[in-house]
Amino acid sequence: MFLDKPLADTMENGLAIKELSEKYNVRMFSASSLRFIRNMKEAVDSVKDIQCASVFGPLGIAAAGESVVWYGVHAFEMLQRMMGCGAAEVSVVKDDKGVVVVVKYSDGRRGVVELAEGAFVYGGSVRSNDDKQVFIADMTYAYKGLLERIVSFFKGGPAPMEFEDTLEIMNLLDATVKSMKSGKSEKLMKY
Repeated sequence: MFLDKPLADTMENGLAIKELSEKYNVRMFSASSLRFIRNMKEAVDSVKDIQCASVFGPLGIAAAGESVVWYGVHAFEMLQRMMGCGAAEVSVVKDDKGVVVVVKYSDGRRGVVELAEGAFVYGGSVRSNDDKQVFIADMTYAYKGLLERIVSFFKGGPAPMEFEDTLEIMNLLDATVKSMKSGKSEKLMKY
């Protein structure tokens, strides 16, 4: 089963989906097409020992639920692809332009997600202590890349990402919503 992004509306519901898929032995994955952007992959592959990643994307207004979850998922998917797992805490600044999220990782790395209202461009950068790469997401083959992976998966191939990656994205989104509401840094859920 392929679940289009995001996995769920909250981390709790994401964990419930995981539990059901395991209970009924259902192979599944969930992803945004932005995870497979070619020039992002090239940027990540060219920088060794990434210490900081920054991504940006649009923040639309969701018809229901949290806009950060329904629109921010694309940017968080890029960040997680660039940094891998290990996020520990988020803090959010919201202003009239959108939302900026700072992600602290348990090993000292940092991620930044900027979601802008009214802007419809994705991109970012990765840095080590000695190198950097910047990219604007080339959407030319974005959906083709995702669809190729879905077809391969449906034909019995492995999921193109670990389910742990999907849960980390959901956890980041959930902690971001909590930080927006509390005005404080929020730790990611332990599970």
